[in-house]
Amino acid sequence: MRLPAPLPAMIRALLLGAIFVQVAAPAHAQWKWRDASGQVHYSDQPPPKSVPASKIQQFETAGIVVQSAAPATGADVAADADSKPKTMADRELALRRREVQREADRDAQRKQEEQKARELATLGKMCDALRSEERTLESGLRIARVNAQGEPVVIDDDERAARLQAVQRDLSAHCPTS
Repeated sequence: MRLPAPLPAMIRALLLGAIFVQVAAPAHAQWKWRDASGQVHYSDQPPPKSVPASKIQQFETAGIVVQSAAPATGADVAADADSKPKTMADRELALRRREVQREADRDAQRKQEEQKARELATLGKMCDALRSEERTLESGLRIARVNAQGEPVVIDDDERAARLQAVQRDLSAHCPTS
């Protein structure tokens, strides 16, 4: 049996090029999305979690690159929860949308908890100030306030009793007993 003649250099180069293209194919961008400013990004890594699923225009699932047909709307997200996805691409997109929604829910919950913590801290400071004023009023020490002319005026027993009653009312209404 006769061996074929060596392949011409051009054919060898084309074959090597085709092999390199096949090997390098997985390195091309598999994700495409728009950021908040509208700029398009290409990457072989998934976009950051801050990118909503509606901004993802292309992604890879099970080794197949899928083009997103249209941007998602609020109705699309609701529809994902109501219907079963039919293809792998639909499942991947629905999963990503659920992840984005869960993250948004966690952010909202974290913000509510931070707001509640700030409110509790403010309430704690207010209660400390009221308790301090109560101790001062109960101490029997002379207390003076400054009038409109900038002169000190010592409060009498009736004003002291009225202020003490108001402070105690505020303490019982707003501050836990401790």
